[in-house]
Amino acid sequence: MNGQLLVATIVVVLAGIIVLALIKKDSVEATLKAMGIEFTVKARGKLDEKLQSEQARIEALIRQHNADYVQAVNQRQPQLLWATSTPDACFAHIDVIKSMKNAGIEQIRLRDLTFEGVELLGLTGARVITHETWDYIYANGQTQTVKALNSYTLTKSRGIWQVARCDVMSQ
Repeated sequence: MNGQLLVATIVVVLAGIIVLALIKKDSVEATLKAMGIEFTVKARGKLDEKLQSEQARIEALIRQHNADYVQAVNQRQPQLLWATSTPDACFAHIDVIKSMKNAGIEQIRLRDLTFEGVELLGLTGARVITHETWDYIYANGQTQTVKALNSYTLTKSRGIWQVARCDVMSQ
């Protein structure tokens, strides 16, 4: 009887946490963390394949985002980033594109992109670290090669990953 009571108590507590998460419009994971409860999920088998598939989707997003970024800068059309970026990230890119133009940069070109790591943060977040080599082509014809270590913060909404933020950690 005590075992059944324990299981019933756990079920009621978990149901309460889920209801609290729904009321707060937050994830169960975030609600548990806010309550000071840390947890780790260990999985076997098919989940590993799903995680690899998710990582491949995230890496494809970063590649597409960089391709869109090149076009946005070169054509001076920041709206080309709407498909791969959140609205806040797009507005940040507008400022960067203006700064590049003011610095005399006419075009950019991505020479190399290497993924250092992809970290899933719950079900709707990810952090991606990349090494990138860029060419900045100035109006006077000069080319400057820049190597950067970038940290991308991604969000997933309605099953679609988008870049929420890109921080250049070093150049």
